[in-house]
Amino acid sequence: MPGTVAARSLSSPVSSLSKVKPTDAKRLSKLGIETIRDLLLTLPFDWEIYGAPRRIAELRDGEPATVVGRISSSVAQVTYRKRVRLTQATLTDDDGGVMRVVWFNQPYLANRIPAGARVALAGHVKSGPRGLEMRNPHYEPLQSDGDAGPNRIGGLMPKYHLVAGITSKRMAEFVAEALPLASELEELLPAETRLRMGLVGVVDAARLGHQPRTQADWQVARKRMAFAELFELQAAFALMRANLALEPATPIPYRQEVIDAFKAGVGFELTNAQRRSIWDAFQDMERPSPMNRLLNGDVGSGKTAVAAACVAMAHAAGLQSVVMAPTEILARQHLGKFRAYLEASFPGLTVELLVSSQSAPERRRVRTSAASGHCALVVGTHALIEEDVEFAQLGLAVVDEQHRFGTRQREQLRAKGSGRPHFLAMTATP
Repeated sequence: MPGTVAARSLSSPVSSLSKVKPTDAKRLSKLGIETIRDLLLTLPFDWEIYGAPRRIAELRDGEPATVVGRISSSVAQVTYRKRVRLTQATLTDDDGGVMRVVWFNQPYLANRIPAGARVALAGHVKSGPRGLEMRNPHYEPLQSDGDAGPNRIGGLMPKYHLVAGITSKRMAEFVAEALPLASELEELLPAETRLRMGLVGVVDAARLGHQPRTQADWQVARKRMAFAELFELQAAFALMRANLALEPATPIPYRQEVIDAFKAGVGFELTNAQRRSIWDAFQDMERPSPMNRLLNGDVGSGKTAVAAACVAMAHAAGLQSVVMAPTEILARQHLGKFRAYLEASFPGLTVELLVSSQSAPERRRVRTSAASGHCALVVGTHALIEEDVEFAQLGLAVVDEQHRFGTRQREQLRAKGSGRPHFLAMTATP
């Protein structure tokens, strides 16, 4: 029976889903999604609200909307000057309202939704010189002889974190096939904690988070998943603190000239929150026991700058640092930021990248540089723990927790040096 997941389990790879092609599975792995469990626990980060279908005559410039009608013309063409491929169509609704529709770089749509096809569109309305139009709207073909509305677009539409080749629409299709297995998700939060914090169970959170009826449903699910993620991190940290209390670390002394050079080189004024976080971390790093700190903040709040300041201080003490991100995309983003923050102000501080997509000779070169102590910072992904990577003097380990790392993975990273490095986890406010 199409869509059934009866023979699968939460631990099954996402490639076991009929809608997930091998290329899709590789792309999903870049988001940290390997299993059906990973997929179900990865909620949309936001939702687009298009509402129920409306008449074209009611629409206004700039608003999101869902419309249903018939394609009266559809043609694919290439612009003369910039050679941009366009699919231009005209949609007429049941009341005679007319709207121009344009898709960029999707010439196949002229055949998929030809003249005469009945479709639903969801997008943002623009007022152009030839009247109302939508650009790159979501679309759903409908039965030509029926009056049924859309069931895949319009209303609430999810926005997932993506990689090239995967759209939010495709993610929603993957999730829809996997969602029957949500009933098998393990509840990790104690009932007393859920009751005290007003949280739904993990099964309801997965269902409401991926297929909410209202925006409020998604907020309920998001609150639950966010709390569980922080709860898991704090529990892991508590175990680490208990294990590390008796283990020594190399103290990293505070040096004012280092922070002065760092502030001069970042190109912007540090916020009060960043300065406090940097100072707290420096105080921890001066101690003979390993720092074990969680740095929490919104996306774009400047957590990377805080971590970079810690890397600079470790480098001044003759120690190396490592930064592990959950995906290659994030690792490359971190690489650019750390290089911008550090290499100009600290000429001897070399930042290297280690990811699985690099050539074997390049990975060998980076491993040799880390083992010899010639590079001060290695930024990478799981390749840092999966490959034979060693550091000459590892003093600081930083983990970006955006897509979750297991406690075992964090411990594997910490074990890459001869002693116990100081540890900093960065997580976005869920």
